[in-house]
Amino acid sequence: MDDSFIRAYIGELLRSLRTQYLIDLIKPYTRLELSFLGKQLNVEIEEVEELLIGLILEGKVEGRIDQVGMRLELDRKQSLEKKRYAALNKWTEALEAVHGAVVSKTSSGRGVEPMMTESYIPSRDY
Repeated sequence: MDDSFIRAYIGELLRSLRTQYLIDLIKPYTRLELSFLGKQLNVEIEEVEELLIGLILEGKVEGRIDQVGMRLELDRKQSLEKKRYAALNKWTEALEAVHGAVVSKTSSGRGVEPMMTESYIPSRDY
């Protein structure tokens, strides 16, 4: 590389491309060998591990690295459960807001009208 401009940015560019490819590569899996990822990226296992650590810390990959077994283990199930609980929590907050609005509208203004209960059943003439 004779061009100093390219030489200055090639490392950062390669790292960015490898990171994006790594994210795309691990999507369908729940467990991967670091050696497999190294072969796919054409880099050493240590560099794969560094890339994965960065992705995990940034929150782009949810998983952990088993350094003894040299594997990446992804937390797909926990991620899905977190999303479900977050959606349920959001739904609950919305229902509470609607409930509060209904209660405030019925209690303010002209007074509270009696609510229909099971003992009040209108008679129907057939």
